Amino acid sequence: MFNVSRKILAALLLVSLVATIAIPVKKTEASSLPVAEGGIEAAALAYWSGAVYVASVDGAIGVKPELQEDIQIFAKSMWDDAPASIKTSITESTYGMQDGWNTSNSYVVSWTPRTLAYLQDKWYDHFGGGATYYDNKVIADIMGPGAIIRPSSVIAQSNAVGEGNIGYMANGQIRAIYVDISGKATIESRSGVNPSYSGLLDLNNKPFANARDAYNEFVTRFKIEKGTYTTKPIFVDGRTKSRYVEVIFPSSTVFPNSIVMPAPQGVLNADYTVKQYKTPTIGRAGGVITGQIVIGFPSVTGNFAALTKANASNYTFLSYDNAKRNGSPAPYHSIVENARSLPVTGIPYSSKDHIKQGQLEQRRYYGSDGRAELDIDYTNHGNTQINPNVPHRHDWNYNSKPQRGPWYIVETDSDYSYNQLVEDLNTGHEVSFTFENVKYYITENQGSWFLMKSGEIAPLQSASTPSQLLSLAILNNESLQSLFIKGSLVNISVY
Repeated sequence: MFNVSRKILAALLLVSLVATIAIPVKKTEASSLPVAEGGIEAAALAYWSGAVYVASVDGAIGVKPELQEDIQIFAKSMWDDAPASIKTSITESTYGMQDGWNTSNSYVVSWTPRTLAYLQDKWYDHFGGGATYYDNKVIADIMGPGAIIRPSSVIAQSNAVGEGNIGYMANGQIRAIYVDISGKATIESRSGVNPSYSGLLDLNNKPFANARDAYNEFVTRFKIEKGTYTTKPIFVDGRTKSRYVEVIFPSSTVFPNSIVMPAPQGVLNADYTVKQYKTPTIGRAGGVITGQIVIGFPSVTGNFAALTKANASNYTFLSYDNAKRNGSPAPYHSIVENARSLPVTGIPYSSKDHIKQGQLEQRRYYGSDGRAELDIDYTNHGNTQINPNVPHRHDWNYNSKPQRGPWYIVETDSDYSYNQLVEDLNTGHEVSFTFENVKYYITENQGSWFLMKSGEIAPLQSASTPSQLLSLAILNNESLQSLFIKGSLVNISVY
């Protein structure tokens, strides 16, 4: 039997969250209008991009509505430029939103690791140059890398003693980098303009588009160290005197992959392509920097104070319920190794794995009150007569005392055929499995398919198609196809 979890929310390689489809959070009237391909997807990408933007700018409470319209145009280009396999993945992640156009539905959306990597690269190419915001902490403008902004400068923030710098070189403090109207860079150290540093930086014999690009070149080319008074660099547009703060893509702990977003709203053309999107309000709940990031449609666009925390957290149950149904880890998941047993209480709407001698023995789910409500056992407890099917499930009941009910099986835990595997790979999915206690991955990159062993960089086998890889790849002198059919590949997960 195979343990299969489609689109599971689990750790892949390190700590990457994988895709679930768009899970409806609340359902009101359903739209009967179909939306042409790319319309829903581009809206979801714009919501995600705007939310990440708020998370990436320290101290920001939201995005100016007019800027969100520019972000929508950027999101359309992200979709248009995406490879076919990435488009398929984005469509699957937003599938549930297809029936929600112009409704008040909300959805949980997340991306596969490969799709997330693509989106991060695109996002940083567009937003990585910096951002400026109003006094009320609303992001007002974006500077993309390569934007021609001359003259401009990168300067240090003031610190407690007023001696900030943007780094050290050869025991000297670098105070600022300037780019003049012609694109020539000048480096200022604490003792003044440093011609030798400036000359080295200009060895590329080409003008810099802006001071941020010159700063990045400087940091990359030379060994720039941080010191006691080193601060975050500030980009200054010499034409308008606007200051741009640094943009850093948020970590998964600050901004989780799974986010709640509303159903897109707007006007469709006769052919169901999108004529115009309604501009969402993206910012922190209550309009304060400590609020959760929320995407919504308040009665007044840009009213961040009207965004409520409930809109950002009401997906927890359905995310948990979906994970429990599919047998995948819940959004809040932890691992216990080589214990006597798992605890019967835990964090509400969470799951916990028991790993014994390197093998997954049991997964337990904890309900709204924190009590265990479901176990998935991955062994037969040494008794094939009582527990012939692996994996199997047990529901918990609390009629008199906490105890597990009889075992049963569900389709998502087993009965995954070789033909289904080939079909999943051919439609762009990636797969992980365990063979003889070692984890392997089947993954695609730039049109080729690879068999990878966990912890190793070089592929074990490459091929032009998934079917070719399955027949060519050998483990213990047997092809993957043969090992799959024999049932030797276990813990199969499809992403």
